[in-house]
Amino acid sequence: MWGKIKIKKTAQDLEDSLIAMTSFLEGANPNYVIEENNPRMEAALDYIVGFYIEITSWEGKYKISQNKNKENRSRAKQALIDGQYQVIDHIEHLYRNHQTKG
Repeated sequence: MWGKIKIKKTAQDLEDSLIAMTSFLEGANPNYVIEENNPRMEAALDYIVGFYIEITSWEGKYKISQNKNKENRSRAKQALIDGQYQVIDHIEHLYRNHQTKG
């Protein structure tokens, strides 16, 4: 994966990012919530560098157990083959449930 790093320049951008990430990572039943104007968070903002990465390209890689013995390589191969059926089923599901405009 390659990308360009962009630094969040304002304290408000950083604060918004921290709130959004915490909300996302805590999920539907959060144990922790950051509110805007949280004094502890605001005190820490000068010590945090916020950034985001604009992904410019993505390259997939496969690890196929090439450093394992023959039996393990055979099992890894079979797992990849078996996994293809799940991918095919998922693609069929996507097309079956696809809604078109008009």
